[in-house]
Amino acid sequence: MTTTATSTVFSCPVCGQPLSRTGRSYRCVNGHTFDIAREGYINLLLPQHRRAKDPGYSKEMIAGRRDFFAAGHYEPLAEGIAELVRSYLPTGGGERIVIDAGCGEGYYLRRLRILLRSEHSDENALLCGLDISKHGIRIAARRDPQGVYVVASSYRIPVLPEMADFLLTHFSPVSAEEFCRVVKPGGVVLVGGPGENHLFSFKELLYDTP
Repeated sequence: MTTTATSTVFSCPVCGQPLSRTGRSYRCVNGHTFDIAREGYINLLLPQHRRAKDPGYSKEMIAGRRDFFAAGHYEPLAEGIAELVRSYLPTGGGERIVIDAGCGEGYYLRRLRILLRSEHSDENALLCGLDISKHGIRIAARRDPQGVYVVASSYRIPVLPEMADFLLTHFSPVSAEEFCRVVKPGGVVLVGGPGENHLFSFKELLYDTP
């Protein structure tokens, strides 16, 4: 996990204190320690906050999503989202923090990084992805080593208050209270969700009356 950004962004899921990186671990002042996995991510989802042994998308589902995205089906949408995020990010030399809550395998953050890199403005951007699926986060961390990826729930975001300039969530659970807590005053939250005809062609195949 390598990044030019230096802010302490994450909070300890046990006590809420800031987490600081020391070597291959993140640690708070109370001694709670979370190791960085070999793929480059950290797991901040506590066992008591899991509703299943392996929550979120399974390994097979994540592989299917990865292959679907790789075929380019959502590329125009991803590029449009990246342009929109970029247009709202602060200008100047300060650090800019973007959080993708429910990032899956990190597709949208990678498209944003490609755009920022093309404009030579990615060095002061910290792109953070979180998802409850460890399988998605593993892929995201491997594919974007400059980003910071965390196994966590959108309903318990392990991020300090008022840190994010922009929070994105797309086809993922929405926690308005948590989103408001972690976004800076004047920051932006972008929520994408399915319309009424989403996957309607599949419904027509499955149901007599879709």
